[in-house]
Amino acid sequence: MSNYYLKDKQLKELGVKCGKNCSVHSTCIITNPKNLKIGNNVRIDSFSLINSRSKIIIGNYVHIGSHVFLYSGEKGIEIKNYSAISSGVKIYSFTDDYTGKDFFGPFNKNLSKKYSKSKKIIIKKYCIIGSNAVILPGTEFGEGTALGALSLAFTKLKSWSVYHGNPARLVSARSKKIKNITSKL
Repeated sequence: MSNYYLKDKQLKELGVKCGKNCSVHSTCIITNPKNLKIGNNVRIDSFSLINSRSKIIIGNYVHIGSHVFLYSGEKGIEIKNYSAISSGVKIYSFTDDYTGKDFFGPFNKNLSKKYSKSKKIIIKKYCIIGSNAVILPGTEFGEGTALGALSLAFTKLKSWSVYHGNPARLVSARSKKIKNITSKL
């Protein structure tokens, strides 16, 4: 079993733009590393896949658990400071057409994109996403948003709120105490 993490120097050699104290597990797959920008004090755990067809920006003090999938499509993904993404989360800023009006997948060389969906994903500061949640194009997390495990999000989520379910529904308010804790980092 490998418990080897790539550090700043190795990531930069691969073409990743990264700050200090970055740790990316050696089993992670990063496509198009030139499109990946990682801040300071970031950890990405084992068997995650970062498919960066366009920009993926990860802020400072971010933890991404194992088996996470980030797919940026034509639009990017931005994960702001002090956020956490639990294991198994899938984040898509692009999805194929499911109506049958357009062919899907990599085999369509003339993909019109008329029926597919491509929108940026924004995860603002202090957010946490529970295990195996799925985030679809255009989802925007307000500051401090929490999304429960196994949830499906595809809209704008209010700041300092807790969401859960399929589709994700507002459950309660979330404490802002976390802001005070992180100011000491």
